[in-house]
Amino acid sequence: MEIWSLKTQAELGMPKVKVGTFTAIGGHGQTNWLQLNNTEMAFIKSIGDNLKLWTRVYQKAGTIYLSIPKDPNHMNWPVILCASADPAKYIRNQIGVMEYSKNKSQFRAAGIPELPSYHDFSPELQPWLFHGAYTIYPNGGTGLTFNGMLFQMPIFDPASGFKTSKGCKGLWYPVKFLHERIS
Repeated sequence: MEIWSLKTQAELGMPKVKVGTFTAIGGHGQTNWLQLNNTEMAFIKSIGDNLKLWTRVYQKAGTIYLSIPKDPNHMNWPVILCASADPAKYIRNQIGVMEYSKNKSQFRAAGIPELPSYHDFSPELQPWLFHGAYTIYPNGGTGLTFNGMLFQMPIFDPASGFKTSKGCKGLWYPVKFLHERIS
């Protein structure tokens, strides 16, 4: 596996936003999702400041995270990557590259498989499996999300057994997202 840093939205040439939003890139988070259960939700809450941020993350449909009405035991999790924030202020998000498409235009990212327990995973041990969900602002600047706290977003592998939306087969993304090979 190769470890790469990810580009910022500015480095990708993405247009400026009208309101502050996540630095999500690729994956179509509202339509490509995998379904998490209580085990995964408890895992997400256990990471860093995530528990403090949970009420901001687990909201009704229309946000980047999709709750399921009348089902508090499951949620639809977006299959996206998060672009890096300003590299002068923040450490770039990383991704594990498992393989490339035949024409080298796409890569398959490493993800956390569906398991009965996630105690062996952490942003400190496997930073390529977690993305800092930064905010990009209308002026093009980037920063921490949710009142100066960083939400650590696990990258789950939809091909490992999770219930998924139609067409969500794996973690395939354009190579243009990759910034620099780390290892």
